[in-house]
Amino acid sequence: MPQKDISLRFYKSVFTSRKLLSYILWLHSGMFAASFAYFLALLSAHGNSGLSTWLKIASFFFSMALVSNMIATMVCLLGQRMPRVTAKIISNGLFFYIPMIGGGSMAIGVLFMFAHFSWLFTIMPILLTFGSIKAFSSSFSKLKPLDDYEFQELFGNES
Repeated sequence: MPQKDISLRFYKSVFTSRKLLSYILWLHSGMFAASFAYFLALLSAHGNSGLSTWLKIASFFFSMALVSNMIATMVCLLGQRMPRVTAKIISNGLFFYIPMIGGGSMAIGVLFMFAHFSWLFTIMPILLTFGSIKAFSSSFSKLKPLDDYEFQELFGNES
């Protein structure tokens, strides 16, 4: 089966499943709120003066997370109202990068924020992340591709 057909089926399954879409909505709205809270805390603590280089870099990544998670939240809200139209819009592939940018930039921003306080705070999450990725990739490599029944069972439409 071509890759485009699989991704189209995935997008249609996700954005027509209200339950799964609500989980994605909570995830992106939570990351949006955490990014906004970072800026509120930063402004109340430091204002515009005296930011270290680590906090300036963290602020750059948190600003990317703020905007991209806001967009992802809006798309998920639109998906709850018009799931089929949203699935068609998203299946073009442009939306795929926005959640990745939102989650990734927030994770990188948190690491740079930790680096402001201590290198140990930064090194431990990086080591744990690489260890988790290695464990997940070895687990995923043992899985076989999903057949139609398993795909429907996993991503089936739920009301």
